[in-house]
Formats: sequence, structure tokens, C-alpha cells
Amino acid sequence: PTAGAFKYINTSSGVECLLPVAVPDGAAIREVKVYFQGASGHAAFPGGQPTMPIVNLLHYDITTGALTSLGTQSDPTTGSAGAYENTTPHAITLTGLNHTVRRDVRRYFVEFTAETGANFQSGGVIHGMSVSYDVTYYDEHGTG
Repeated sequence: PTAGAFKYINTSSGVECLLPVAVPDGAAIREVKVYFQGASGHAAFPGGQPTMPIVNLLHYDITTGALTSLGTQSDPTTGSAGAYENTTPHAITLTGLNHTVRRDVRRYFVEFTAETGANFQSGGVIHGMSVSYDVTYYDEHGTG
């Protein structure tokens, strides 16, 4: 994989990229979007469709070592090589989330798993990620 300041380029089948999630302590995560653009060169879908990329929101508990998935979504452009390989990124969106962040004991990240399969094409690009959350109180200086 190739990582840059604003994008990640997939070079290997099934490779995973970890994207850190930084939201305020006590925030309620509602939605995660990863903006992705599939590489060109796939045969027509569905016959030429690879196993689509997957986005997984996780937290790691530093006190127990437990890794917990909060939601998973595969790329929604199944059935259309044109939509998958479009000249602009499309969103892979995790919705229906309602998780309260605990930064004191948990670290949050999105795991992106690249496409795999017989019709794998390198060059898929993550252009960025957005996280929507609600906050009822934010203590900028951590003084309580």
C-alpha cells in the first residue's frame, strides 16, 4: 500500500489500511464515511466483480486488549463497474451507529480492507474519511 497525506492507494489484494478516528471523549458516533474510488480495468460486473472493499469501525480497549467491531459495511456499488470505477470517489457509509466514545480506555479506528478475488485490480484510492457524531458537552482543556 502507498499512504499519502490525503489518500491511500491500494496495491495488493485484500490489504488492510487502518485509519485513526479522533473524536471528543463522550461523543456519540453516528456515521462513518470512507470516500473510495475503485481502480479501472475491471470486467463488466457482476461476472468481473471482485470481492468488494469493506469498512469496519473498531475500538481497542487498552485495559483488556479486546478489539470490538462497532459496524461493518461493504462497498455499495456492487453490480456496476462504472459506479465503482467512477472518476470521482463514492462513499462507503456505516450508518445506524450509536456508540459513546471513551478515550480514557479505548482507541478508535476504521479498518479498510481492499478488494480481493480473481478480478482484483490495483490502484483503488481512499480519498478521505468523515465521522459524524453528537456532543452534549466538550471540555476543550480537559478540566472537567
